Amino acid sequence: MGTPLAFGTRTNDSKFDFYPTPEYSTEKILSKIKLIEPILEPANGLGSITKVVKKYYQNITTFDINLEAQADKYLDFFNYNDEKFNTIITNPPFKYNHKCEFIKKALESVNENGLVIMFLKLTYLESRRRKEFLTNNPPKHIFVHSERVCLLDGYGGKGGGVVYAWFVWEKGYKGKSMLELI
Repeated sequence: MGTPLAFGTRTNDSKFDFYPTPEYSTEKILSKIKLIEPILEPANGLGSITKVVKKYYQNITTFDINLEAQADKYLDFFNYNDEKFNTIITNPPFKYNHKCEFIKKALESVNENGLVIMFLKLTYLESRRRKEFLTNNPPKHIFVHSERVCLLDGYGGKGGGVVYAWFVWEKGYKGKSMLELI
């Protein structure tokens, strides 16, 4: 029997959804958006995003559900309701197709005008089931990689055939989304 998680069920033989974000991708988003401290990385993995963010910012907290990951706290982000942050930046779990719930939780976990920055496949925009959410919670910016980003899954695989983008929500923003190539 699997272990129930907020974003699905993990069986004893399954691996965590682990695709480290390339450092150059994080550098690109940080050249476009000024983060507001305190910052949270709620799916830290081995810290690929955090490593880059720490070059420019001091007040960053990290979470991960995986006890083998590098994190300040090991917990399921969906169950965290303590302090709020001004910026949440992450590459959310892609498994179980619960990215929308992850983004909703992040928006609940930032202060007014706080930023939620998610590394997602560009195809996140094309789902009927997300249309209402994206209409009511438009990202302020979408920074699309002009070149394909190659992710290593931590287990030897590669994924270079997908277009990725950084989606940036500002809590309370209701205007049009601005798209830019990076």
